[in-house]
Amino acid sequence: MLVEILLFLALPVVSLLDWARSLPIRLGIHTLIAASTLNVWIQTIATKGYPLQKISNPLFDFALPNVMHGNVALSLGSVLLAPFVGIYSKWTLLPLLLIVVLWTWLCFRSTSAWKAPLLHRKTASGSPKMHEAR
Repeated sequence: MLVEILLFLALPVVSLLDWARSLPIRLGIHTLIAASTLNVWIQTIATKGYPLQKISNPLFDFALPNVMHGNVALSLGSVLLAPFVGIYSKWTLLPLLLIVVLWTWLCFRSTSAWKAPLLHRKTASGSPKMHEAR
């Protein structure tokens, strides 16, 4: 039920991040976002169905034990690694982990082009730009 409304929480989170200026508050917000993402992912990849309704804490009582015992949902890793480790193994999560790490690295690497230091830049006329001391 909560997963369906996560998209509507994006605007308040962005507003909260704009409002929060201190580093501890921003780190706390980012920690909560990461914990929420991991919670949803772990419950998504754990086993092939939903837990019983009588389980009060599905993350710790259902999802994590299933993932730790290798009882994970079918995925691309199941197809690629099934001949080597079996169809239901925690090793089948390795391709997903590699894709997520690569995607995270691509998102957070520097996307700005390298620029020469200001003292060595040339002006439109071709001569080096001199900076005056103030």
